Amino acid sequence: MTRTNNNSEYSSSRRSSSSSASITQSSSTEAKDVISQNELKIQRLLLELQDDLKKTKECYTTSRDAWLSIQQPKSPTSSNENASSQSPKNNLNEALTNVRSEIEMYKTALDKISQVRQLQIEIANASKHHNDATRSHTTRRGLADLLSHMAYALKTWYGNENSEHDTNKSDVSPPPLCGAVPAASNHVCHVGDRIAGFVESDDGDENWILAEVANVHPNKTKYDIVDIDAEPDKGHYYNIYKRHIIPLPQWRACPLTCPQALFLPRTVVLALYPQTSCFYKGVVESIPRVGKDCYSIIFEDSSYNSGYSPEFDVPQMFVVAYKDMCSIPPRKPRALMRERLEKESTVAQCQKCLTKGHWTFECKGKRKYVERPSRTQLLEKRIKQLKKSKEDEETNANETRKKQLNDDLQTIKFDKNNNDNDDGNSSDSSSSSSSSSSSSSSSSSSSSSSSSSSETSTTSSSSDSSDEENGSPSDTNNESPKKKIKV
Repeated sequence: MTRTNNNSEYSSSRRSSSSSASITQSSSTEAKDVISQNELKIQRLLLELQDDLKKTKECYTTSRDAWLSIQQPKSPTSSNENASSQSPKNNLNEALTNVRSEIEMYKTALDKISQVRQLQIEIANASKHHNDATRSHTTRRGLADLLSHMAYALKTWYGNENSEHDTNKSDVSPPPLCGAVPAASNHVCHVGDRIAGFVESDDGDENWILAEVANVHPNKTKYDIVDIDAEPDKGHYYNIYKRHIIPLPQWRACPLTCPQALFLPRTVVLALYPQTSCFYKGVVESIPRVGKDCYSIIFEDSSYNSGYSPEFDVPQMFVVAYKDMCSIPPRKPRALMRERLEKESTVAQCQKCLTKGHWTFECKGKRKYVERPSRTQLLEKRIKQLKKSKEDEETNANETRKKQLNDDLQTIKFDKNNNDNDDGNSSDSSSSSSSSSSSSSSSSSSSSSSSSSSETSTTSSSSDSSDEENGSPSDTNNESPKKKIKV
């Protein structure tokens, strides 16, 4: 049994290795077929281009001769027949037709040149297959050359491709994805389109990268993209939402004929930083003046003292409108999130969302989750604490005021009672003094009467007179306190 199992495992491993080898062989054969077909197309287009260049030279000579004949002064010996046959109006019409034919020849030649460049880019992409683990990583110099070639191969929009030689249709508005014109709301990217994608790297940094669409989901709202500067078996990002993608321009606007399709100076944009494959926030310093010119961009860079880098030249293909990802509304309404916060004290949030304060609770990708409250929860808790402390201070102040008022009332009552007691004590003392004075006067009178009776009768008259004299002041003393009390 073990022997058979080992044999089955060995056979399955051989099958898997053979299947992977067959897949790599099929992919390599497909790449070789694409390269050979594109090389044949390039040779055919170059032969046609040589014939077109000869025709353009012939058209140039004919149109030049027509304009020179118009500019030459007329001879006075010319006959009336020649003047009637070669009128100025006919000469101008003939010159205009020659110029238009020359323009058409130039356009056909430029279209073939752009086709050749596009085929060369396809050959480069086929030779560098994304799923091939044995492919070599692109160097910085090779990446810069590839990006410059891509920008140079971009078609130019002159503003009159659909005019059909009609003067009323000379001012044709630029289409979407022409220069600064954004994509339509219902735009769907195709496989192979170059885009700017907002992704998170393995280190946890979120950046706008230059990528290529590898797969479009059936709902056409999610994409699988590949970093254009990806290493083998790396740089693949899956299930990227449409709002995290900005399609790159597919036409280069001509500044002479289509200036409305260019960003104005001092406009905030996302531009490709030189020698890198990432888009960063910058400001347009100057705009192109000719079709091959580039934007002059000043990037935000904290490594410089001023906070901005020096001017860099960036092609039109790699300059798009700025998109602030922090301003994008969350997927769930805030009411549901608040209900969830009320139910759960802590929510699983990634460290990146915690530091930025985003309303994201289901982060995808390789992120470190931390069990801790969010910033909003901390703020709400702090606000509740401040409110509670304020209420406690108010209650304490009210209680102290009440205590002070009660103490004041008690002191007032105590003072009033003391005043009443003092008045009663003064009246009692006055009455007791009057009674004691009356008793002393009566005792003195009794003693005087006894002494007078024991003495001789001869002295009775004198004692009576003395008693009368002593009685008068005693009477006055007995009556004075009563009068004072009555008063």
